[in-house]
Amino acid sequence: MKKFLIFIFLLVFFISNFALENFFTLNENDSSIKFYPVYEKGFLNVFSHKIQFGKDCTYFDYVKYGNQNNLYPFERFSIDMVIKNKHVVTFLYQPLTLKTQAYLFDTLVVDSVIFPKGSDMDFLYSFDFYRISYMYNIFTFNRSRIFFGLSFQLRNAFISFSDGENILTNSNIGPVPIFKLKTESEIGSKFYIENEFDGFYASGKYITGSKNDFVGAIFDLSSRFVYNLNSFSNLFLNLRYLGGGAEGTSEDETSRYDGYVKNWLHTFSVSFGIKLK
Repeated sequence: MKKFLIFIFLLVFFISNFALENFFTLNENDSSIKFYPVYEKGFLNVFSHKIQFGKDCTYFDYVKYGNQNNLYPFERFSIDMVIKNKHVVTFLYQPLTLKTQAYLFDTLVVDSVIFPKGSDMDFLYSFDFYRISYMYNIFTFNRSRIFFGLSFQLRNAFISFSDGENILTNSNIGPVPIFKLKTESEIGSKFYIENEFDGFYASGKYITGSKNDFVGAIFDLSSRFVYNLNSFSNLFLNLRYLGGGAEGTSEDETSRYDGYVKNWLHTFSVSFGIKLK
Protein backbone atom coordinates (compact mmCIF):
# COMPACT_ATOMS: atom_id res chain seq x y z
CA MET A 1 0.00 0.00 0.00
CA LYS A 2 2.80 2.40 0.92
CA LYS A 3 4.65 1.74 -2.37
CA PHE A 4 1.40 2.24 -4.27
CA LEU A 5 0.83 5.66 -2.63
CA ILE A 6 4.41 6.69 -3.43
CA PHE A 7 3.88 5.62 -7.05
CA ILE A 8 0.63 7.64 -7.26
CA PHE A 9 2.35 10.68 -5.75
CA LEU A 10 5.22 10.50 -8.26
CA LEU A 11 2.81 9.96 -11.13
CA VAL A 12 0.72 12.99 -10.14
CA PHE A 13 3.89 15.05 -9.68
CA PHE A 14 5.24 14.29 -13.14
CA ILE A 15 1.85 14.74 -14.85
CA SER A 16 1.28 18.10 -13.13
CA ASN A 17 4.85 19.09 -13.85
CA PHE A 18 4.36 18.35 -17.56
CA ALA A 19 1.03 20.21 -17.59
CA LEU A 20 2.45 23.28 -15.89
CA GLU A 21 5.51 23.34 -18.11
CA ASN A 22 3.41 23.27 -21.23
CA PHE A 23 0.47 25.45 -20.22
CA PHE A 24 1.65 27.76 -17.45
CA THR A 25 3.85 30.82 -17.92
CA LEU A 26 4.30 33.56 -15.34
CA ASN A 27 6.35 35.85 -17.60
CA GLU A 28 6.41 36.35 -21.35
CA ASN A 29 9.86 35.87 -22.89
CA ASP A 30 9.87 39.28 -24.58
CA SER A 31 8.48 41.18 -21.58
CA SER A 32 10.64 44.08 -20.34
CA ILE A 33 9.36 43.61 -16.76
CA LYS A 34 9.30 40.17 -15.16
CA PHE A 35 8.25 38.94 -11.72
CA TYR A 36 9.82 36.01 -9.84
CA PRO A 37 8.16 34.89 -6.58
CA VAL A 38 10.49 33.02 -4.20
CA TYR A 39 9.73 30.91 -1.14
CA GLU A 40 12.15 29.02 1.08
CA LYS A 41 11.66 26.81 4.12
CA GLY A 42 14.16 25.18 6.47
CA PHE A 43 15.69 25.38 9.92
CA LEU A 44 17.69 27.96 11.86
CA ASN A 45 20.36 27.49 14.54
CA VAL A 46 21.30 30.23 17.02
CA PHE A 47 24.98 29.86 17.83
CA SER A 48 25.31 33.08 19.83
CA HIS A 49 22.76 35.49 21.29
CA LYS A 50 23.29 37.88 24.20
CA ILE A 51 21.17 40.78 25.38
CA GLN A 52 21.22 43.50 28.03
CA PHE A 53 18.74 46.23 28.97
CA GLY A 54 20.22 48.75 31.41
CA LYS A 55 23.91 49.52 32.00
CA ASP A 56 23.97 47.91 35.44
CA CYS A 57 21.72 45.00 34.47
CA THR A 58 22.45 41.42 33.39
CA TYR A 59 24.15 40.67 30.08
CA PHE A 60 22.04 37.58 29.45
CA ASP A 61 23.17 34.63 27.31
CA TYR A 62 20.07 33.25 25.59
CA VAL A 63 21.85 30.15 24.25
CA LYS A 64 23.55 29.13 27.50
CA TYR A 65 20.85 30.11 30.01
CA GLY A 66 17.72 30.71 27.92
CA ASN A 67 17.57 27.38 26.04
CA GLN A 68 17.96 28.89 22.56
CA ASN A 69 19.91 25.77 21.66
CA ASN A 70 17.43 23.94 19.42
CA LEU A 71 16.71 24.17 15.71
CA TYR A 72 13.92 26.61 14.84
CA PRO A 73 11.64 26.81 11.77
CA PHE A 74 12.91 29.23 9.15
CA GLU A 75 11.14 30.66 6.13
CA ARG A 76 11.32 33.61 3.75
CA PHE A 77 8.95 35.18 1.27
CA SER A 78 10.16 37.45 -1.52
CA ILE A 79 9.45 38.59 -5.05
CA ASP A 80 11.94 39.94 -7.58
CA MET A 81 10.93 42.44 -10.21
CA VAL A 82 13.49 42.45 -13.06
CA ILE A 83 13.44 45.34 -15.51
CA LYS A 84 15.17 44.88 -18.88
CA ASN A 85 17.48 42.25 -17.34
CA LYS A 86 19.49 45.07 -15.71
CA HIS A 87 17.50 46.45 -12.80
CA VAL A 88 16.26 44.27 -9.92
CA VAL A 89 13.79 45.37 -7.26
CA THR A 90 13.17 42.86 -4.44
CA PHE A 91 10.44 42.85 -1.82
CA LEU A 92 11.21 40.58 1.17
CA TYR A 93 9.43 39.50 4.33
CA GLN A 94 11.49 37.62 6.95
CA PRO A 95 9.73 36.29 10.08
CA LEU A 96 12.03 35.40 12.96
CA THR A 97 10.53 34.23 16.26
CA LEU A 98 12.44 32.48 19.05
CA LYS A 99 10.30 31.30 21.97
CA THR A 100 11.85 29.31 24.84
CA GLN A 101 11.43 28.39 28.51
CA ALA A 102 14.18 27.99 31.10
CA TYR A 103 14.91 27.70 34.83
CA LEU A 104 17.00 30.56 36.23
CA PHE A 105 20.15 29.38 37.97
CA ASP A 106 21.00 32.97 38.86
CA THR A 107 19.15 36.25 39.34
CA LEU A 108 18.27 38.02 36.10
CA VAL A 109 17.90 41.81 36.02
CA VAL A 110 16.32 43.31 32.89
CA ASP A 111 15.73 47.07 32.67
CA SER A 112 15.53 47.28 36.50
CA VAL A 113 13.02 44.39 36.73
CA ILE A 114 14.37 41.59 38.94
CA PHE A 115 13.64 37.94 38.13
CA PRO A 116 14.80 35.89 41.16
CA LYS A 117 17.03 32.86 41.03
CA GLY A 118 14.93 29.70 40.70
CA SER A 119 12.24 31.30 38.52
CA ASP A 120 10.67 29.42 35.63
CA MET A 121 11.04 31.86 32.74
CA ASP A 122 9.27 32.38 29.42
CA PHE A 123 11.41 34.13 26.81
CA LEU A 124 10.14 35.59 23.56
CA TYR A 125 12.44 37.16 20.97
CA SER A 126 10.62 38.24 17.82
CA PHE A 127 12.56 40.16 15.18
CA ASP A 128 10.53 40.10 11.96
CA PHE A 129 11.62 42.48 9.23
CA TYR A 130 10.55 43.82 5.84
CA ARG A 131 13.09 44.78 3.19
CA ILE A 132 12.96 46.46 -0.18
CA SER A 133 16.09 46.37 -2.33
CA TYR A 134 17.30 47.81 -5.60
CA MET A 135 20.26 46.41 -7.58
CA TYR A 136 21.85 47.16 -10.93
CA ASN A 137 23.85 44.75 -13.08
CA ILE A 138 27.24 46.48 -12.95
CA PHE A 139 29.33 43.71 -14.53
CA THR A 140 28.77 40.75 -16.88
CA PHE A 141 31.48 38.34 -17.98
CA ASN A 142 30.78 35.12 -19.86
CA ARG A 143 28.26 33.32 -17.62
CA SER A 144 28.70 35.42 -14.51
CA ARG A 145 27.04 38.63 -13.37
CA ILE A 146 27.53 41.08 -10.50
CA PHE A 147 24.78 43.28 -9.07
CA PHE A 148 25.19 46.15 -6.62
CA GLY A 149 22.62 48.29 -4.86
CA LEU A 150 20.92 49.38 -1.67
CA SER A 151 18.27 47.99 0.67
CA PHE A 152 15.89 49.62 3.08
CA GLN A 153 14.90 47.40 6.01
CA LEU A 154 12.12 47.96 8.52
CA ARG A 155 12.44 45.95 11.73
CA ASN A 156 9.44 44.94 13.81
CA ALA A 157 10.92 43.75 17.11
CA PHE A 158 9.20 42.48 20.23
CA ILE A 159 11.10 41.05 23.22
CA SER A 160 9.64 39.79 26.48
CA PHE A 161 10.78 38.20 29.75
CA SER A 162 8.22 36.67 32.12
CA ASP A 163 8.21 34.46 35.22
CA GLY A 164 4.44 34.36 35.64
CA GLU A 165 4.41 37.21 38.16
CA ASN A 166 6.71 39.80 36.60
CA ILE A 167 6.90 40.66 32.92
CA LEU A 168 9.19 42.95 30.97
CA THR A 169 8.49 43.79 27.33
CA ASN A 170 10.39 45.84 24.79
CA SER A 171 9.05 46.69 21.34
CA ASN A 172 10.67 48.65 18.57
CA ILE A 173 10.01 49.59 14.95
CA GLY A 174 12.84 51.19 13.05
CA PRO A 175 14.32 51.73 9.57
CA VAL A 176 17.80 50.58 8.56
CA PRO A 177 19.72 51.39 5.31
CA ILE A 178 21.78 48.49 3.92
CA PHE A 179 24.31 47.94 1.13
CA LYS A 180 23.60 45.01 -1.18
CA LEU A 181 25.85 42.88 -3.42
CA LYS A 182 24.97 39.80 -5.45
CA THR A 183 26.83 37.50 -7.82
CA GLU A 184 25.47 34.84 -10.19
CA SER A 185 27.58 32.15 -11.86
CA GLU A 186 26.20 29.52 -14.23
CA ILE A 187 27.57 25.97 -14.06
CA GLY A 188 26.49 24.00 -17.09
CA SER A 189 22.98 24.34 -18.50
CA LYS A 190 21.05 23.36 -15.39
CA PHE A 191 22.95 24.68 -12.36
CA TYR A 192 24.07 28.06 -11.09
CA ILE A 193 25.28 29.59 -7.82
CA GLU A 194 24.09 32.86 -6.26
CA ASN A 195 26.04 34.62 -3.52
CA GLU A 196 24.27 37.49 -1.82
CA PHE A 197 25.38 39.99 0.81
CA ASP A 198 23.29 42.56 2.65
CA GLY A 199 25.31 44.48 5.21
CA PHE A 200 25.40 47.59 7.31
CA TYR A 201 27.66 48.80 10.12
CA ALA A 202 27.58 52.25 11.66
CA SER A 203 28.65 53.93 14.85
CA GLY A 204 28.16 57.43 16.16
CA LYS A 205 25.20 59.60 16.90
CA TYR A 206 23.11 60.80 13.99
CA ILE A 207 24.13 58.19 11.40
CA THR A 208 22.49 55.48 13.52
CA GLY A 209 19.38 57.56 14.12
CA SER A 210 20.19 58.29 17.76
CA LYS A 211 21.19 61.45 19.58
CA ASN A 212 23.63 59.43 21.70
CA ASP A 213 26.64 57.31 20.73
CA PHE A 214 25.29 54.11 19.23
CA VAL A 215 26.61 51.10 17.29
CA GLY A 216 24.40 49.14 14.91
CA ALA A 217 25.08 46.33 12.45
CA ILE A 218 23.22 43.89 10.20
CA PHE A 219 24.78 41.12 8.13
CA ASP A 220 22.81 38.78 5.87
CA LEU A 221 25.09 36.51 3.81
CA SER A 222 23.94 33.55 1.75
CA SER A 223 25.03 31.03 -0.84
CA ARG A 224 22.30 29.55 -3.01
CA PHE A 225 22.77 26.44 -5.15
CA VAL A 226 20.13 26.49 -7.86
CA TYR A 227 18.82 23.76 -10.14
CA ASN A 228 16.88 24.85 -13.22
CA LEU A 229 14.01 22.37 -12.96
CA ASN A 230 11.98 23.45 -16.00
CA SER A 231 10.73 26.48 -17.89
CA PHE A 232 8.65 27.84 -15.01
CA SER A 233 10.55 26.98 -11.81
CA ASN A 234 13.95 26.63 -10.13
CA LEU A 235 14.69 24.63 -7.00
CA PHE A 236 17.49 25.60 -4.64
CA LEU A 237 19.42 24.88 -1.45
CA ASN A 238 20.28 27.96 0.60
CA LEU A 239 22.94 28.37 3.30
CA ARG A 240 22.65 31.63 5.25
CA TYR A 241 24.29 33.58 8.04
CA LEU A 242 21.96 36.17 9.56
CA GLY A 243 23.09 38.32 12.44
CA GLY A 244 23.87 41.70 13.86
CA GLY A 245 22.79 43.86 16.73
CA ALA A 246 23.08 47.17 18.48
CA GLU A 247 24.77 48.73 21.47
CA GLY A 248 24.22 52.13 23.09
CA THR A 249 21.69 54.34 24.80
CA SER A 250 18.50 55.25 22.98
CA GLU A 251 15.59 57.54 23.78
CA ASP A 252 13.24 54.59 24.23
CA GLU A 253 10.08 55.74 26.00
CA THR A 254 9.22 52.13 26.92
CA SER A 255 12.44 51.71 28.92
CA ARG A 256 11.98 51.68 32.70
CA TYR A 257 15.65 52.33 33.38
CA ASP A 258 18.34 54.27 31.49
CA GLY A 259 17.59 53.26 27.86
CA TYR A 260 20.86 51.34 27.43
CA VAL A 261 20.68 48.26 25.20
CA LYS A 262 23.23 45.70 24.08
CA ASN A 263 21.89 43.02 21.76
CA TRP A 264 23.94 40.76 19.47
CA LEU A 265 22.54 37.81 17.55
CA HIS A 266 24.31 35.28 15.28
CA THR A 267 22.40 32.56 13.42
CA PHE A 268 22.91 30.03 10.63
CA SER A 269 20.12 28.56 8.52
CA VAL A 270 19.68 25.81 5.94
CA SER A 271 16.65 25.98 3.68
CA PHE A 272 15.18 24.60 0.49
CA GLY A 273 13.15 26.74 -1.83
CA ILE A 274 11.42 27.32 -5.12
CA LYS A 275 11.51 30.25 -7.52
CA LEU A 276 8.79 30.67 -10.12
CA LYS A 277 9.70 32.29 -13.41
